Amino acid sequence: HAAWPVALVDEFQDTDGIQYDILDRIHRGVDGRPRGRLLMIGDPKQAIYRFRGGDIHTYTRAAGDAGDHLPLTVNQRSSTPYVEAVNAFFEAAGAALDAREGSSGIAYLPVTAAGRADKRAYAVDGSHIERPLVIHVRDDAAGTKDAQVDEALKACAGQIAAMLASGTHHIGGEALRPEHIAVLLPDNHQVARLRTLLERKGVPCVTRGRDSVFAGDI
Repeated sequence: HAAWPVALVDEFQDTDGIQYDILDRIHRGVDGRPRGRLLMIGDPKQAIYRFRGGDIHTYTRAAGDAGDHLPLTVNQRSSTPYVEAVNAFFEAAGAALDAREGSSGIAYLPVTAAGRADKRAYAVDGSHIERPLVIHVRDDAAGTKDAQVDEALKACAGQIAAMLASGTHHIGGEALRPEHIAVLLPDNHQVARLRTLLERKGVPCVTRGRDSVFAGDI
């Protein structure tokens, strides 16, 4: 503690139990009272994915130990229409989308947009899109779950290829490029499948997963 009386831990949701025990031991006296200043910045909604060994139980324990809670309520990266759309979506869904329907203490909290990203608004045919959040629903999907997933991946790859080839999609006046697009998937096999589909359509892509680098083609 003499060496590090103040510590700031960013991305705290990726901290595991042992790491937090070390931090707590440094910044808590033998009488159990906090000493110095330990600042922990993190998002419990990300902790559930267990990136880098972090877990939600460590996060909630640390949050319970913290004396003060300072929420980050301004989104610095997303456009104002998109932030408003996400807020409206979670408001309409209610507690159904929260962990254990709101009883876990992990919930989406509405935020405001800083407006910094509005200069790079998304436009199609020269007009800014009015609905930045679009949910695609299929009520007539048939076949097994695997077949449905594959159909969804093919639709995703087809839409990406069409957007890039149209010449009408722009971000801040700049033509849409592959590096502007990110796709989040729950399964590494789905990531590999989508990459194959995109490459077949001539769309370059980079994937991230937990597979060994020795299992790749290069």
